[in-house]
Amino acid sequence: MVLLTFEVYAEITSSVSWGEAAIGFSVDEPLPEEIHGTNKVIGVVNIYVIGIAVKYGPTTVTANVGKGNHYVILGASPPPTLGDWTSYLRLRGLGVTVEGYKHNYPYIAFNVDEKGVARVIGWGTIAPGGAPIAEPGGGSIFGAGAVEAIGDMTVEIMENMMPMMLMIMMVNMMMSMVMGLVSGMTTI
Repeated sequence: MVLLTFEVYAEITSSVSWGEAAIGFSVDEPLPEEIHGTNKVIGVVNIYVIGIAVKYGPTTVTANVGKGNHYVILGASPPPTLGDWTSYLRLRGLGVTVEGYKHNYPYIAFNVDEKGVARVIGWGTIAPGGAPIAEPGGGSIFGAGAVEAIGDMTVEIMENMMPMMLMIMMVNMMMSMVMGLVSGMTTI
């Protein structure tokens, strides 16, 4: 087993009510939308003033995991009586920082090899109740090596595609402007 440390931080703001907001952390299990009363609660913050952000952390939590694919998720639930609310969530670990807002929980997926070395295989945000990898704790439908290869390919593809996508968007915007000018001249 390997003990990994993650830094968590949360800010909860209410514009309607006050009460206790729950901060949740999950290892290899989906994190529900309603965290209150579950074994996933790692902290509680009290919202006393409407419109002022209440902060939790930064603090560290640990995940005790064995060989295979795993993930951790950070989430927040507002007080049960809370109407309109916002949250900012930040999860750091294994050299990755992920931010999430309200119903977008940040997660980090990783693989632990035979030597106990953890390597990130994915990160991002996920809806409450979702799982970023199909079978945590022992592999996925592709096998551990394939998942790492797919993660590496995805990063490489995105690094190469982003500049091209920006150029295409700029050309598209310029063409729209030219078409607008041309159509404006034809009506004069």
